[in-house]
Order: sequence, then C-alpha cells, then structure tokens
Amino acid sequence: MLAELADAQFGDGNAAASALTSAEAIEVARRRTHRISEAHACIIRARSLVRTGVDAARGELPALLSRANYLIQVSGARVLDKPLAAAEAEVETALQ
Repeated sequence: MLAELADAQFGDGNAAASALTSAEAIEVARRRTHRISEAHACIIRARSLVRTGVDAARGELPALLSRANYLIQVSGARVLDKPLAAAEAEVETALQ
C-alpha cells in the first residue's frame, strides 16, 4: 500500500514526499518479503530521486533499479517491466 501512496505522490508532482514514502515502502516490503511491492517502491524511489535532483542520491539509483529488476525476474511481475524501463531511461539521462 505504501508503494501505491508513493506512486500517487509522484504522479501529483510531490517528488520529495514520494522519495520519503517509497523509502519506507521498501523497508516494509522487505520485512514482509513482498517482492512486488518492493520492486514497485524501488522504481518509484529512483524516479523520485531523479526528480528531486539530490546529487547525494545518485549512487543509490543504479542499486534501486538493479534490485527492482531482480525482484521482477524472481516474482514474475511483468506488469512492472514498462515502469522499470521508464525509470531506467530517466536515470540514464540524469546520470549523463
């Protein structure tokens, strides 16, 4: 549920709130071993960090996308393939 809230905050243009909520969503999903929610939260966090422009977070971006990709592969959550691809494109542009 927290990943969906972070996604809604991101869609509403509140990237800073989305970054915080998605970090919490990742922690909760890991504790509950909910791979799909964790993957979703990783994707949203990466996109949110890009939008906030926080330079300190640049190192976190590849790890978030790698983790999301892994979780999608092991869970079979193909519905997250397109959001992951969009996030990867945003991160690639931001890191150039």
